[in-house]
Amino acid sequence: MGAKTKSGTRAAVQSPRAKRGRAASGQKTGLARYYELYLALSNSLRDGTYAAGDALPSEPDLMRSFRLSRSTVRRALHRLQQEDRIVRRHGSGTYAKVSPDGERTQFSQSSFIDSARALESTTTTRLLQYRQLPTPPRLLKLAPDFGPTALHIERARSSRGKPYALVAAYVSAKWSRKLTRAAVGNRATVVALANLGASFSIAHQFYGAMLADQQQAERLSVAIGTPLLHVVSQFRESNGHITHFEEWFLRSDIHSLHSILELA
Repeated sequence: MGAKTKSGTRAAVQSPRAKRGRAASGQKTGLARYYELYLALSNSLRDGTYAAGDALPSEPDLMRSFRLSRSTVRRALHRLQQEDRIVRRHGSGTYAKVSPDGERTQFSQSSFIDSARALESTTTTRLLQYRQLPTPPRLLKLAPDFGPTALHIERARSSRGKPYALVAAYVSAKWSRKLTRAAVGNRATVVALANLGASFSIAHQFYGAMLADQQQAERLSVAIGTPLLHVVSQFRESNGHITHFEEWFLRSDIHSLHSILELA
């Protein structure tokens, strides 16, 4: 999308949906079409297709390429403008601003504990829930030996004042008896448990993606339906016993994960 032509100009952003024809009207369809354009432009701004100062396709070009109404195109552009990623000049057009990548938060999967410890000094949290509840069946499917109940700790984590993650921890009965709110504080759950003596040997992670529901959208300051990175981690001690699960819902626009894979 938006590739440079030999003459140096940019081809119009092309929507895969345009090739399939216009979908039936309706609120749900309109929402999906709005996000299709928003994500297409957002990715082009992030990957450098449009550098700072470059002109984006005009509203009529976007309407033709994506087969959208003017109001839907303006809705997508308005969100990018609110995120301070574009500037709109009356009578001139829409232009890219400096990429926000310098403000992205990062988490190294290859040095997990060190990255988790760094969260205490580089981010802040807001406690949303701290209570005992039955272990969710979806987690029991991943680890039948976890036990019937868990301490549920749910927090919103922010960096530089921007919420970027919802984190839900489910702590096993053994460790929930030792854990206190003070021990958790602003620490990652894995760090709080390590401070209490947990000796970790392995963590299994499961990756996916989902669209933000109303509650997630409100807590992360995004629109309903915004794509979120979904990461579920299962932690075990050196004796094989499971300590807890952590479930992260991450804003991909301001957060990235980094892994180093050793292949030898």
